[in-house]
Amino acid sequence: MSLIDTIHDPNKYKNRIPTLNERQFLISMIHQEEEEISSIESQLVDAQRLAVSQLIVLQESEATLEAAKRVNCLMRVALGRLRDTSFDIDSLGEMSATWKRPSTPPPQVAFDNLMTEKERLVESHSQSIQSSQINLQRAAQQVYQLEEEVESRRSILAFIDDSIRSFVDRRKQLSYQIDKKKDLIGPRRRIPAEVWALIFNEYIDEEEAVYENNQREGRAGYPTLRLSHVCRFWRETVQTHPVLWRYIALPRATEVSRNQWERINHYRLHLGVSLPIAYIIPDSRGGTGSGLRLSDLLSRFAGFQVLELRVSRRNSEAEDLLASLNTSIGELRLIGTFKSGNAGTSCPLKVMALKHVKNLQCIYVQPSIRNSVPHDPTMAISVVGFTQSNIDVRSIILFLDALPTVTEVSFSLPYPYTIDGDGLRSPIVLPNLSTIIIPLAVIDVLFTREVNLPSLTSVSLLYCDCGYSNLERWKGFLSIMKRRQQITHLTVSG
Repeated sequence: MSLIDTIHDPNKYKNRIPTLNERQFLISMIHQEEEEISSIESQLVDAQRLAVSQLIVLQESEATLEAAKRVNCLMRVALGRLRDTSFDIDSLGEMSATWKRPSTPPPQVAFDNLMTEKERLVESHSQSIQSSQINLQRAAQQVYQLEEEVESRRSILAFIDDSIRSFVDRRKQLSYQIDKKKDLIGPRRRIPAEVWALIFNEYIDEEEAVYENNQREGRAGYPTLRLSHVCRFWRETVQTHPVLWRYIALPRATEVSRNQWERINHYRLHLGVSLPIAYIIPDSRGGTGSGLRLSDLLSRFAGFQVLELRVSRRNSEAEDLLASLNTSIGELRLIGTFKSGNAGTSCPLKVMALKHVKNLQCIYVQPSIRNSVPHDPTMAISVVGFTQSNIDVRSIILFLDALPTVTEVSFSLPYPYTIDGDGLRSPIVLPNLSTIIIPLAVIDVLFTREVNLPSLTSVSLLYCDCGYSNLERWKGFLSIMKRRQQITHLTVSG
């Protein structure tokens, strides 16, 4: 395919970079076409000026023609009236033929004068009719000539208008061709696909961050699919960079429709071995009765960088889905329903559901382990985080006790928050917990004397208000089981 063919179809071979000779050829063509545009602009200005002058002359000619038509009409009326008086004059001649000349001299003179006047009137009337007929012929000829002139000027003006439109169309066509040629040699052609992939990656992250901040309400944006539909070059760039397909929207259902299955599988195929960030769309539903199970499709993934699931009180969709997966999950986010003063959505889980999870984040969820073996060697969870407005201390500590492999635990407490702690527990050991990230105001309530932390070395205190009561809480926490000697790293943030 030649470069000229590429110009006429800019969506083909968008990833092709012109050679040096092709660039020089395109630059020469652009220069010639720009000179032609400049010439067209000059001719267009002259044509527009000529059109204005012709329009003025045409308007004057049309006004003259209208006046000539009115004069012609009046002359016809006058000639008609002259012809109407001819009957009276002729009747006067017929009457005069019966008249007798008086015998006496005085009446004879009057009679002769009368006859002379009659003859003069007849002759004058005849001359007036002839003159009016001649003038009417001249007026009609002038009207005809003016009509010819007006028609001619209209034809000239129409030709000028056609020329102006032709100039404008040609200028538009040249401008379009110049833009396409400039695009061929422009900076976009010199940007490697890898740089475009970085730009797309930033755009996709921004789109997904906005969607997440809006609690994923409404339909997912699928920014990667939108980018792949722009042009062939963008589609090839997106398809050759698996990281751009990492955000996968899942319906909140056990079975999915055929379209949902194909879209998710489309993402999976482009991901390759890359790990996705998959999340549930709260308002999305599947295809009941389709026979296409979401768990079967997710089992085909090599693993998940992040898997975000919605937890409902009505069923165990999240637990069943997790238990059916046999792939690694870097971070599992369990999201419940926020309700002020509530400990969060109850979420009992089996060890089998968490055996491939490394990082567990519980957001407005009250998790618990059921039918589990506390020291199951298959457990892989090392990091646990809680985001809650109401903390049930007993439930959280028992949950951590069932996860012996946890090395880091964090707490985020949106204000206002409440803590439900009774202090009535048997001694509990969290053998591998080495890092705690927690607000200072609740550290002594969560990790009381009954909770043994033999591996604790690092503490990060959040929302620190170094008032007297908080200092006393910190001292009380350090005084338990020689924690002061254990901690080697302390971070304090306001």
